[in-house]
Amino acid sequence: MFRTLARSAVVALALSVLCPAAGHASRLPEGFQMAQWGMTIEDLRERIRNLAEDVDRFQPHITVYTSYSFPNNGFSEYRLFQGKLFYIRVKLTSKDVNQQMYSSFTARYGQPISQDEKDGAKRYLWEDAKTSMALYLYPYHAEIRVKSVEIATELARMQRKNEDYDRYLDEMMSRNFSDESLTVEEKQRLLELKKGLSTGGR
Repeated sequence: MFRTLARSAVVALALSVLCPAAGHASRLPEGFQMAQWGMTIEDLRERIRNLAEDVDRFQPHITVYTSYSFPNNGFSEYRLFQGKLFYIRVKLTSKDVNQQMYSSFTARYGQPISQDEKDGAKRYLWEDAKTSMALYLYPYHAEIRVKSVEIATELARMQRKNEDYDRYLDEMMSRNFSDESLTVEEKQRLLELKKGLSTGGR
């Protein structure tokens, strides 16, 4: 009986944290609990307990914060692009709830638009104009990954632009470093531009 109650509690938790806030027209949630797309870290700290920055996961223009407030070492992770919340990942550690979670998700959000296997998990995807949501069912835990379509598209656009700029600098460096007309200062400037791009400083 205790195990049944525990399973029900985990599923109820998963559904409650992903319910859209009152007044939202989107069928899918636009965030996590009180955390909504576009929020700043100051906004999040007012709503999410025990948020800590993950300084070991550096990416240009992205900051990552984690809260370990779920049972059995579960957690929620929040990623901000240029200071705006755009991605949330929730890990629920209970191997007994997978089928119940899938049934509950389809009852709430309808059939997934696609399903496959990825990284050892069964993956189910739901998406609308504002939110993309994936349910990952691993053998011993489940993950829910939700992202803002708009902000994620903005991030992808910047990454493509940076990749183009990176290739341009590589070409310039390979061509101009053999050019004796360039001064040492000009060559150093090219190196600084390259370094600034790789660390998100541009």
